Amino acid sequence: MGNAYHGQRRFCSVQYLPKGTWAISAQTALACDFTGANGAVTILHHDTYRGERTHASFILGRLKGGAAKALLVSDKVESVADARKDASLIGPNGGWVDQAGVAHGAEGTLTLNMARTGFLTQPGALVSLLDSALN
Repeated sequence: MGNAYHGQRRFCSVQYLPKGTWAISAQTALACDFTGANGAVTILHHDTYRGERTHASFILGRLKGGAAKALLVSDKVESVADARKDASLIGPNGGWVDQAGVAHGAEGTLTLNMARTGFLTQPGALVSLLDSALN
């Protein structure tokens, strides 16, 4: 779903409408907040981020071993079915947590038992795999 992701980037720059509302869907707003969180942790080296649009909180979880360097975990929890669909809007590294506590990548980029990361997550939580080097 690369096209959906690249298309949502354009919507992330939508200007505020009167009374502080956004002219984008809740799913796109969350995907935009993931984009902002990704920048905050990879460029600004922050370990936490609060989304401008959804007010979702994000925390960076550094991973040991493997190709991935970190996992961005959101406190946004949806039904597992909705999370599975919305993970593709986050981008190629977007994912969701299933009922067993395993994070799955929207495009098969991730299968990770969240208990091993030390982060407590709920089924339906949205995540993003970060493969850039983080200090």
